[in-house]
Amino acid sequence: MKVPSINLHRPYAAPRWSGIAVLLLSVAALVAVMQGLDRLHARAARMDDRESEITRAEQARAQVEHAHRNPAPRRTALQAQQAYAVEPARDLLERGWQPDIAMLRIDIATATREMHLVFEARSIQTALSYIDWLDAQPSTESVQIERQAEKPGPAGDVMEVGVVVHWKPAGGAVAATEPAP
Repeated sequence: MKVPSINLHRPYAAPRWSGIAVLLLSVAALVAVMQGLDRLHARAARMDDRESEITRAEQARAQVEHAHRNPAPRRTALQAQQAYAVEPARDLLERGWQPDIAMLRIDIATATREMHLVFEARSIQTALSYIDWLDAQPSTESVQIERQAEKPGPAGDVMEVGVVVHWKPAGGAVAATEPAP
């Protein structure tokens, strides 16, 4: 190893390559810092997006939770309408009951306002009068006979009748107060 010579009478002159090396190191450091900043900005943007997704999900959950606590007027009206949608059909059945008629099956569909009845009557006249009574009610839109069959029994012949009744929506017509014949 060569010992550098020190001459105090001459001004100090740095080697020529050191300036270039410092310049290259500073450019490399600047590039590294800029790339690090870009990565940090991208990470911050991803975190902001994720935070906004979480906020939207929390708002949706809060809205659903709030809806369960405070039902909106439209929701309350729809629930009441659904609860009372079957009332005209139930009213028809209650007012039209006769001791000569035995209900075998009752299917009520509130969405289509349709009621399927299967009943037995002691005679064809009793069955037809009941069907005529159902058709004459103000809350009834239409009555259709699906099938009828005569069944022999120990107490005499019995008529089995299938009927489809379409009723008007609740509040559409005032129910008659007279009982069935």
